[in-house]
Amino acid sequence: MKYYLHKHSVISILLCVFMAACGQGHDHADHEHSHEHGEHNHAAESHEHSEGEHDHEHEAHAAGEIVLEPAKARDAGVVVQTVAPSSFSEVIPTAGRILNSSGDEATVAATQPGIVTLTRPWAVGMNVNAGTPLFSISQSSLPEGDLSKKARIELDKATKEFNRIEQLYKEKLTTAAEFEQAKANLDNARLAVSALNNGGNGSVSAPKSGYVMQVFVKSGDYVDVGTPLMSISSTRRMRLQADLPVRNFSQINQVASANFKLPQSESVFSLVKLNGKVVSHSRSTSENSAYVPIIFEFDNAAGIVAGSFAEVWLLGNPRQGVICLPKSALVEEQGEYYVYLQEDEECYRKRRISRGATDGNRFEILDGIKAGDKVVTKGAMAVKLASMSGAIPVHTHEH
Repeated sequence: MKYYLHKHSVISILLCVFMAACGQGHDHADHEHSHEHGEHNHAAESHEHSEGEHDHEHEAHAAGEIVLEPAKARDAGVVVQTVAPSSFSEVIPTAGRILNSSGDEATVAATQPGIVTLTRPWAVGMNVNAGTPLFSISQSSLPEGDLSKKARIELDKATKEFNRIEQLYKEKLTTAAEFEQAKANLDNARLAVSALNNGGNGSVSAPKSGYVMQVFVKSGDYVDVGTPLMSISSTRRMRLQADLPVRNFSQINQVASANFKLPQSESVFSLVKLNGKVVSHSRSTSENSAYVPIIFEFDNAAGIVAGSFAEVWLLGNPRQGVICLPKSALVEEQGEYYVYLQEDEECYRKRRISRGATDGNRFEILDGIKAGDKVVTKGAMAVKLASMSGAIPVHTHEH
């Protein structure tokens, strides 16, 4: 009996110990599971936070911020200026024509056919002295050969034939008609040699001292006798005839200067910089015309060719305190005009503007920018390309 109770007690004790151990293990596992679930929630919260930061950065770019590193901006020629009110003249856009200042222009022409070569790279506005060699004309490379040499051969033949006929005529062995024909052939041969040789040197020189107005040929061109090669004027002054519309006739006394642009150039010339001045203006229009001519005189400059038509901006009374920008600052997109503002060293933003009058070089800005704004005045296209690039780096600039 004693043995049985003792054995039963031992079994009971072992059973209690086993159950307690299982309960502790289960609680620990539950604790670990709960802890892992907490870590999972924390990771989810961290992921959501990261997505929130990404969305914030994306929204900043979506708002129009453009990033262009300073070094790349310098390499692209980006120039930024702070906007400040300035003087801007009243403008009357019109058309005109470039004229010689007076009738002292001389045209240099080819004296023989051949291939022309410039003695130096002549440019408009260069000074030349009377007798200066300007061109040489060669006939050696012509398909028909050296015409001067051929002409001299013909002259030699005509001379011998004339001497023969003359002797026969003296001996009354030929007729007067044959004698006169031989004499005419000799005279024509002499004229041909004179015209072709230009004194035997094939050189064309300046007939007077002055300034080169226009060069009509280039080295390697073929010319005939009489082909214009160059025009020379004895004065550096030229004239601009601008056509003032009749509707603006009341402003004729206010016109003090002008800017103009020629079709063959992108440059806009300023009469102020060319020492220009008004020399005359008409008080009436010509027949069947809606314009009144205004004549300016100015210093000649490279690229200005007499006879050229011009786009003209007549400049009147100046206005103060005007916001204006150079043409290079404006970018056109589908009929709208924009500029790029610099917000910090590497950030830019696109801004739509309303433009007013232009003097050919600058535009009056009616709306969109104000004094103190920093505007890209050169290299605007580089900023535009940066805005279109898919490689714009993430920027965390705070405003």
